[in-house]
Amino acid sequence: MEKKLKANRPVEPRTTNALTLEQVSALLTAAEGEMQTLILLGATTGRRLRDLLALRWKDIDLGKGMIEFHPVKTRRTDVMPLPHQAKDHLEQLPKAGPDALVLPGLGSRPAAAVSVKFGKLAKQAGIKGSRFHSLRVTFIRRLWEAGVSQGVVMEIMGHQGADSRKHSPPSIEVLRAILNRLLPLK
Repeated sequence: MEKKLKANRPVEPRTTNALTLEQVSALLTAAEGEMQTLILLGATTGRRLRDLLALRWKDIDLGKGMIEFHPVKTRRTDVMPLPHQAKDHLEQLPKAGPDALVLPGLGSRPAAAVSVKFGKLAKQAGIKGSRFHSLRVTFIRRLWEAGVSQGVVMEIMGHQGADSRKHSPPSIEVLRAILNRLLPLK
């Protein structure tokens, strides 16, 4: 028996739009607990969902205002200054131990389930078609709008390419000054 083939339909590319500061504020207002922490970290660091879910307290130095990421995608360590707004928020959270997840309830769930939860929250906040990656895109757009060069944006975001790490990457102090220039989230 001959098998019928389905007609291939063109797949629309999935675009991710940047959010406005008002939309990020609406998300933060609608969110509670760990979800609010996740959104704040996503909006102020631009990191991927899986990397934030894997974040442990030993990766955060509140005294120095530093955060260390171990991205699943690139398998390298990225260190960046912890933006003030995120630092202030994290200082208020209970800390279990250095190996404990910063987001233990969300971090123990599959990223896809957390992503669905984010989508429902965005819809509840009146934001249609948003996904967690929108926070990363928003953060990058905010850096560009602040006049940060592409090479420095790549360094902050942990992007590989353009030999950004081979030729005098910006110092932590320069990165901190850049992040502090961004307007705070409302």
